[in-house]
Amino acid sequence: MVRDSGVGLDSQIGERIFQPFYTTNPPGIGMGLPVSRSIAVKHGGRLRAVANEGPGATFQLTVPRYKLRMA
Repeated sequence: MVRDSGVGLDSQIGERIFQPFYTTNPPGIGMGLPVSRSIAVKHGGRLRAVANEGPGATFQLTVPRYKLRMA
């Protein structure tokens, strides 16, 4: 979990921040969050973002526990 104190997430943005080439940061190209989410999903996890009460947003990455198999 990562919590920042930036401008936060507007309720109208929602899932759009995870779409390729969507950016709220003009120098950015909008690929960081989509790539990060796709990696999480490929590993059976998820990446989500929620607006904080007050400034900023919280990004939460969850992945399942890896079970080592002994041969």
